[in-house]
Amino acid sequence: SAVQAGKDSGVKLEFGLYDGSFDDARMARDIRNLIKASPGGERNRPSALVTTIPSVAVMEAVEEIANAGIPVFGFNSGYELASGPDGMIARGTLRGFFTMDERRGGREAARIMWDMMEEV
Repeated sequence: SAVQAGKDSGVKLEFGLYDGSFDDARMARDIRNLIKASPGGERNRPSALVTTIPSVAVMEAVEEIANAGIPVFGFNSGYELASGPDGMIARGTLRGFFTMDERRGGREAARIMWDMMEEV
């Protein structure tokens, strides 16, 4: 798992998933809460954030946290907000954006299934 890989590398990774009840306002609020004062102050702020960017509301929260000095990386969804000459990458909001090539993944899955069918 990603958390174990972080431990193995000496990195504390906090991994949060929404339980299928996605709410972009909640996600934006959770991101903003990362920069609010906490009992441990600066020590409890994340060193970096990797997040999806599914909406403009989340994009705005990500911009706030990036402006607070926390490096942010986009992941998987939100490329349309991140890319282009006016996107979050060009503006310096995101340090990078990671995504997968779903077309290539689909082709590879089809090839593997086809090979498995030949074995039957």
